[in-house]
Amino acid sequence: MERGGRDVERIEVLFGGQGGQGIKLAGSLLGRACALSGRQVASSALYGPEARGTLIYSEVVISDEQITYPRTLTPHFFVALSQEAYDRLHRDVAVDGVILFDSGAVTPAPDAAQRHYPIPSLSTAAKMGHPGVANMVMLGALLALSGLVDMETLKQSLPESRRQANEQALEQGFALGRDLM
Repeated sequence: MERGGRDVERIEVLFGGQGGQGIKLAGSLLGRACALSGRQVASSALYGPEARGTLIYSEVVISDEQITYPRTLTPHFFVALSQEAYDRLHRDVAVDGVILFDSGAVTPAPDAAQRHYPIPSLSTAAKMGHPGVANMVMLGALLALSGLVDMETLKQSLPESRRQANEQALEQGFALGRDLM
């Protein structure tokens, strides 16, 4: 996999938020899109039995080589949709990693070493009239900042239900991420 002009054997992505925010779906869609583009992918989601409203996170490991360990060790990218997720998980991200956080829901740690990018995903989704697509806004921004997969391949991985709203949210997020570069 080529990223930034160099070969990368393994990329780790972590999504975190509250149950009901589509964290599991975002990880699943990214994994599916990367698999469609010919990469090896492993993904998992972890959450409590009372999932809605509690901490949930989703991990995606992407490689051009066989994946020997399917969990994240030191994520390169972290997407945070809630303060609780950020507080619990940001320290796991690589020092040279990237953290995308919802600018209305998360206050980053002032001493965090990683690059932080504020994305107004919740307010953007609300302005679109679809508050449930904030995860897609973040996924689009992640795509713009990471180049992990192209937009058309990601769109192919979308489920048919709410496809139009999800595509619009991905495009809005991509534009937000591109503007930060």
